[in-house]
Amino acid sequence: MIKVKHCGGPSTGTLIAGFAPEHYEGLMASAFGPIPAYVQDEGDSSEWWESESAALLLEFLIETLDEHAPEECYFGTHPANGSDFGWWRIKP
Repeated sequence: MIKVKHCGGPSTGTLIAGFAPEHYEGLMASAFGPIPAYVQDEGDSSEWWESESAALLLEFLIETLDEHAPEECYFGTHPANGSDFGWWRIKP
């Protein structure tokens, strides 16, 4: 499981919002249940973002994006900057 610890990089909520555009909400809801409504009211300060449910959702999104990475690439953090997420070429 991915352990999310924030040290000035993007928050779990920011990552989930960036990795899961609105048209993927149905897929996520069927896999994990919806993000609780109160979380949207509380915003980034919600304790839910530090929960196991949020970590599992983020892990699912990262793994799904990695599975769809172009050939010879992976999805994850940039080797030189752990706060930059994207598809990166696997160096031989």
